[in-house]
Amino acid sequence: MNRTVRPHIPSVRCRYPRPCVCLVPALTLAKELTRLCQEKGLQPEWQPLLTDRDRLQEATIEKDGNVITTRTHVSGQVGNVFKATGIALPANISELPPRTRASASSTDPKNVVVTLAPLRACH
Repeated sequence: MNRTVRPHIPSVRCRYPRPCVCLVPALTLAKELTRLCQEKGLQPEWQPLLTDRDRLQEATIEKDGNVITTRTHVSGQVGNVFKATGIALPANISELPPRTRASASSTDPKNVVVTLAPLRACH
């Protein structure tokens, strides 16, 4: 006789539906962000702030082993909000030490790699 044994998982009835479980930490973070901004005399509006934050991107350019990372200009109140929270934005342009590639050709235009990504803040 071939029987499959399944573990018994007790059913738990939640008082709150699942989306509320994620909503509570988000509201806590929003409240803390508001508090930090008010301490610095800022009263940002949420929708324009989120739009300005979404505009922040970084691009990484690789050519012949050289790697340069650049980010878009900070607009609106996003820079002040980052400052109020103590989060440093990365430099506008940063250059990493050159990498060595055996197959890299300095005259080949196909040897350029550009990567775009949302901006990651420095801690």
